[in-house]
Amino acid sequence: KQWYQRRVRVAIRKYVDEVVELAYPTDQDVAKDRELQNWTTEMVEVGFRGFEDGAGFPKQLSDRNSLSELVTVIIFNISVFHAGVNFQCLTILGYLPNCPGVLIKPPPSHGENITM
Repeated sequence: KQWYQRRVRVAIRKYVDEVVELAYPTDQDVAKDRELQNWTTEMVEVGFRGFEDGAGFPKQLSDRNSLSELVTVIIFNISVFHAGVNFQCLTILGYLPNCPGVLIKPPPSHGENITM
């Protein structure tokens, strides 16, 4: 599955690079975008307050490459990574005997007669 995730991440990055190049023709355009810079600062100072070094989130974005990488990581984590981590839960938790909503008595042990 690693190769698949890598291919998807590369495809996401390629798309993000193209969109960023359309929105920001130069690196200076990224650095001069006050709204973008304020957003990254707020994420570090408010959203990740208490985390050492802002949990790795950049406080400022100085070029298109750093913006593309940040957007790629966000998209990858909320799509591919989230699905890879959480979709297996349905297999286990979706089968009621694996996760009963109410367990009044201890579960039967091996060899015990089961009665309702």
